[in-house]
Amino acid sequence: GTINIPSKSSLSVANGGKIYVMSGGTISGSGTLYFDGSGSTGYDYNAGTINISTFNVHGSSFYNVGSITTSAYQNQTSGYPFINWGKLIVNGDMDTYNCSFYNGCYVKCAGTLTVTDLRIGNSAYIYSNTLSLNNSQVVLNNDGILDTYYLSIGSSKIYGPTSGDDAVFQFAYFSNLWGTNYLYNNLDFCTTRTSWNMINFNYFWGNFYANSAVESYLWSQINKTYDSSDCSDGISKDNPTPVTDTTLGYTFCYEDNYPAPGDYDFNDVAISVFTSTNNNKMTLKVTLDAVGAAKQSAGAIR
Repeated sequence: GTINIPSKSSLSVANGGKIYVMSGGTISGSGTLYFDGSGSTGYDYNAGTINISTFNVHGSSFYNVGSITTSAYQNQTSGYPFINWGKLIVNGDMDTYNCSFYNGCYVKCAGTLTVTDLRIGNSAYIYSNTLSLNNSQVVLNNDGILDTYYLSIGSSKIYGPTSGDDAVFQFAYFSNLWGTNYLYNNLDFCTTRTSWNMINFNYFWGNFYANSAVESYLWSQINKTYDSSDCSDGISKDNPTPVTDTTLGYTFCYEDNYPAPGDYDFNDVAISVFTSTNNNKMTLKVTLDAVGAAKQSAGAIR
């Protein structure tokens, strides 16, 4: 069956009530789906399709093996986990502060993902545009991937698996860095050179620490392939841009009274330099185009 929640409307589950969306069932619309299971036990459950504007879980545990798509995900209740074995796509921000979030399959967040307690299962995948960790703990299992573009992190710990295949933690840039942060165990850590300069592995520096089991790579240059699947977009090393054979020319015009402006005609010496690249070999061709100065001049290429 299907339940539609119109714009500016909400479907609320209160007083410990539960919603079970079975396989083939759908909840959709531009409204809000709100779970208030304060003080209750057990799980709300989705094995079908939920496509809703706002998805809000308060005081309730949730188990997803189906598909959830939402513009805003809110879950800030301590002690009630969200367990995902299906697909969760958030087209805005995803706030799980104080909530335990366990991902065994696929999560993609277009905005900011805020987490305190995050577990990523074997071959599971999480991507967010911005990842916010504040006094947080993240645990990745074998072949798990945590991928983000901007990282805001303070006083947090990220653990890879202790044995077996590595997991991946990748980000491009820091948006914020404070406190003392740690990376542990069999973790492939990837970031850009700009952020790399803020981190010195195996030593305290810049409030970041990684132990000797962590392998470090530049962004998108990991020397391994993590295949895509129903539960992962995967990660592989980017192929470098091929070098093509090109011929470029540059003309350099000089004023011999520099730094005084002189007559400012820039015809005292004019030199053209042509570069050509072939099979990774560069050749320079230099021509003297004009000498308009009465002074004796000399040129050099360094």
